[in-house]
Amino acid sequence: MGSQKPERVPGLSSEGKYIEPRFQPFSSDAIRTYLVSFALLTAFIACVRIAEVDLLRLAEGMPRLARWAATAWPPYLNDLDRFLYRALETISIATVAGLGHGFLRQFIALIFHRRRIDHGRQE
Repeated sequence: MGSQKPERVPGLSSEGKYIEPRFQPFSSDAIRTYLVSFALLTAFIACVRIAEVDLLRLAEGMPRLARWAATAWPPYLNDLDRFLYRALETISIATVAGLGHGFLRQFIALIFHRRRIDHGRQE
């Protein structure tokens, strides 16, 4: 039972080598991918414009950031319990945000790929 091989596995040639799928640049899936990529790139550019990111000013501020970081060492450990609590609080916020982001991405992926999931269903 376990030793039987299927006649042909999708994506494998008769010699057992992987067959690269044909790329169709004007298929509906490819065009949809182009549109979603364009929308995401446009949203990113809009966010950069709205945030008024100035790369030159950012580069000029790096030495000041390095000086500030140098004065932060060695750390002041009298308030270690407060420091650890704030660190745990930061990790908690990042965890909640990361999980929310992950759930949102999976929900969107489910919507976009629903047709592919339902395609194999027999009714």
